[in-house]
Amino acid sequence: MTREELEAIEAREKAATPGPWKKASLSEDYGAGYGMTTFFVKQPDGNLYRIGSADTSKKYIEENNNAEFVAHSRQDVPALIAEVKRLSAELEHLTRERDVTINDLKKIAKEIREKRSENIV
Repeated sequence: MTREELEAIEAREKAATPGPWKKASLSEDYGAGYGMTTFFVKQPDGNLYRIGSADTSKKYIEENNNAEFVAHSRQDVPALIAEVKRLSAELEHLTRERDVTINDLKKIAKEIREKRSENIV
């Protein structure tokens, strides 16, 4: 992931309505064993955003999982952004340390070659 991609994700996250978001559902019974459940994401201001509806048990599970995923994304995305930033900073630090170590080893190898050439002559 590039820095620009991460920045774009972070900008979208910051522009979204603050959390926490919660999953909500509304079930309606139409009689004769037929019903419908509609899943929403509820924001702190009370606004509801429809995720999907289900009239079968398979569809119910799918839409319930979708609503759960969307609702948790409000907390999950900022946590993931923070972790990517932390790991990126750690990688930069370790890369600098590696480069210093490589340079030190090159200097030591050069000194060893010079000492060996002095002893050979």
